[in-house]
Amino acid sequence: ENLQAGIVWVNCAQPTFCQAPWGGNKRSGFGRELGKWGLENYLTVKQVTEYISNDPWGWYPQPSKL
Repeated sequence: ENLQAGIVWVNCAQPTFCQAPWGGNKRSGFGRELGKWGLENYLTVKQVTEYISNDPWGWYPQPSKL
């Protein structure tokens, strides 16, 4: 009950699942690897907006036609 470890093998090896997160505790390191939790550690969220209409934005008045 008091064991704090990322992965513990006891007299055997078991397959791990790439969807399941794992990681270290204390001096073994922090964070998670594998699965979406591991991927999120390497991502930066960025919003990209592209206006694809011929209509004006509507934020500014229309330029007067000469």
